[in-house]
Amino acid sequence: MKTEINNINNEIVKISVKNNKRLNIILCNLGASIRNIFIDDKKISLSPKDDSLFIRNDNYFGKTIGRTAGRIKNGEYILNGKNANLEKNDGNNNLHSGKDGYHQKLFDYEIINDNDYTRVVFKYYSPNLDGGHLGE
Repeated sequence: MKTEINNINNEIVKISVKNNKRLNIILCNLGASIRNIFIDDKKISLSPKDDSLFIRNDNYFGKTIGRTAGRIKNGEYILNGKNANLEKNDGNNNLHSGKDGYHQKLFDYEIINDNDYTRVVFKYYSPNLDGGHLGE
């Protein structure tokens, strides 16, 4: 396995993990995302060609969605008797936790190289009321 890190800017990095066969996966710490997948140097993933489009706030290509995925009616819910008020970014609803959901967060990452494989572990701590969501 070969691992390579490339900076998009001062905070955002792409992590390329390539095996000795045909597969190359490019991950990104922005949104703990799969940036691209290549087999035999042919791109098989759906994602913008340009990094600036990938970084833009209004797309979710390969990115982690959260805290919630989908729409929350009226941008609110009740959890354990407490009301959560979320950004309304899809008409009167909240979609994928709003414009500052996990897809726009910078995740910490760790690359673990073992004998037979490489793991990339992404971590992000979401505090209480992050994006209006309750709980830690």
